[in-house]
Amino acid sequence: MPRPLSFGENGAGPAISRNGRRLAFERDMNDVNIWRLDLTDLRSTAKAASFIASTRLDSNPQYSPDGRRVAFASDRAGHMEIWTADYDGSNPVQITNLGGANAGTPRWSPDGQRIAFDWNASGHFEIYTVSVEGGGPQRMTDLSADCAIPSYSHDGKWLYFTCRHSGRFEIMRAPSAGGQVVPVTHNGGHVALESPDGRHLYYTRSDSAISPLWVMPTGGGQEKQVLDAVYRRAFFPVKEGIYFLALPDDGHHASIRFLNLANGSIRNIAALSAPPHWGLSVSPDGHFLLFCQYDQAGSDLMLVENFQ
Repeated sequence: MPRPLSFGENGAGPAISRNGRRLAFERDMNDVNIWRLDLTDLRSTAKAASFIASTRLDSNPQYSPDGRRVAFASDRAGHMEIWTADYDGSNPVQITNLGGANAGTPRWSPDGQRIAFDWNASGHFEIYTVSVEGGGPQRMTDLSADCAIPSYSHDGKWLYFTCRHSGRFEIMRAPSAGGQVVPVTHNGGHVALESPDGRHLYYTRSDSAISPLWVMPTGGGQEKQVLDAVYRRAFFPVKEGIYFLALPDDGHHASIRFLNLANGSIRNIAALSAPPHWGLSVSPDGHFLLFCQYDQAGSDLMLVENFQ
């Protein structure tokens, strides 16, 4: 039976010598942290500040509906789990204790009582929810296919998510209290977020690093392209428009931009100082924006002598 090696954490690409006494492998060293940008101070000298950081992976932040807490995914305890922190990044609390596999993409319910997330405990990703006070997770999907990246509808009645049930990712939705899953898109769909008023659904079409952004009425109707390219599936709709991550113009750093829905104009907000990771969120009062980036990325070559 396969068993984990005590020294193999974050290991990849193992190779054993001909005599079987040496083991070489690559150990990844990726430090992803959450940064905060003050949207009320966008002078040319304004810079983002580190917000939630560890020596491990911290990603996919989302502000709670009242703005007092932030949910995020982290492997700082050894496995990818769901965490929360206070509005200023302090007091991190581990919400799930799943003990293995990968949990991620936390999204708050509109009443702030539950958090939806994806988890691949069964060998493929499914959608779960958990109380913000902790406890056992409740499984929401059972489609024997990758279902991931959940989000709640504006009124809390529905859970949107992407699912590769028919060979291609499409946006689905299911009642948040449990019930039948129904398709929403038919031409591809990956990340879906409702507008603040609940009238429109914005979504990327594919799981590639670059994807157009589309919109359709939540009640059904014709879809329309909104943006040519969203980078790393990072976008966040607010009342006036959409914050999104754009491809780097200079070939080095991506940038956060804002699409004004009233006039269609796009303006640069800030350039990232390092490659981006998953996640983009704006506080309910519109004052702060959270994003993630690789503050360190690399690997070491490891050698184990007298391997048995």
